[in-house]
Amino acid sequence: MHSLHALRQILIQILRFNTKVIDAFPASPAMTLASFRVGLYVAPVYLLQSLFHVLQPGGADDFLMFAATEVLTYVIGWALFPVVLLQLAPRLGWGLRVLRYITVYNWFQVVVALALLPFIVLNGLNLLPPQAAQLLMMLIGTAIMVYSWFIARHSLKVPGMTATGCVILDLLLSVFINGVLPSLI
Repeated sequence: MHSLHALRQILIQILRFNTKVIDAFPASPAMTLASFRVGLYVAPVYLLQSLFHVLQPGGADDFLMFAATEVLTYVIGWALFPVVLLQLAPRLGWGLRVLRYITVYNWFQVVVALALLPFIVLNGLNLLPPQAAQLLMMLIGTAIMVYSWFIARHSLKVPGMTATGCVILDLLLSVFINGVLPSLI
C-alpha cells in the first residue's frame, strides 16, 4: 500500500505526464480492490453536485427516488467500467496490466473530482454565465480525456488507438450510466 503522501506525489507526476511513475502501482488484485475506496473519498464532490441539482427549481420532485437513483448510478459508475475492462483483458492480451490500469484510473478520480469541484460550486451557485460554464466544462472534460488516454496507454502498454478506444468506452459507459440509466430506474 502507498501512503496518501506517496499517492499524491504519484498523481502529481502523472499530471506531468511522467510515464515511469505508473509502474509504481503494482498490478495486483489486492491493490486494485483497495483502489475502489477512492469512490468514498470523492463521493462528497458528487454529493455536492447532486445537492445543487436538488436545490434548482424543479430539481427533484421525489427526493427519495432521486437520492436512490443517484446512489445507484454512482455505484454502477464505479463498477461497470472495471468489469468491462476485466472481461476485455484476456481477449486483448492485457494480462495483469489491466489491474494496474484500473488502480491508476481509480486513483486519478481524485484529480478529476478536484478539477470538477470549482466548476460544480460556481455553476451550482449560478455564478457562471451559460457560455462560460459550457466552455469550462469542455476544457475540463478534454483535460480528463487526455489524461485518461495517457493512463490507458502507459498502464496497459498499448498503442495509442487502443488507449483511445478505452477512453471512448469509458465515455460511452458514462453517458449510458448518467444519461440513460436514470430514466430506466
